[in-house]
Amino acid sequence: MERSNDKFHREYEIPTKVAISGCYHAAKTAGLNTNQELVVDAIAKLRKFVDDLVEKIQTTGQNPPKNDALNIAAMVMLIALYSAVVHPTSTIRFRREWILDGEEFITTWTVGWYLQSFGVAT
Repeated sequence: MERSNDKFHREYEIPTKVAISGCYHAAKTAGLNTNQELVVDAIAKLRKFVDDLVEKIQTTGQNPPKNDALNIAAMVMLIALYSAVVHPTSTIRFRREWILDGEEFITTWTVGWYLQSFGVAT
């Protein structure tokens, strides 16, 4: 049986994606290879990180620290996003710092918004 997004995946597969900003921080926190991961592997590692963190919280029986709760929320959101719109065999690179024309450049969500607003990125 075909999943609802399989047709989308086949028609819009782009071999490599670049994830910036919060995606980079989540990948680094979860121990992903920020240079390149298969999307299916990235999703599995994010799930394992979330599962391990939830188990740790349940074991202690205490309210989780704010940072743990934020990590769980961010990673669950990324799992849902990557599962829904990125082909599982695509690769993903997590980047925040770049060197452009010899100058260091840091990408944040505002860069993505800026590029999209001016039609440079979709």
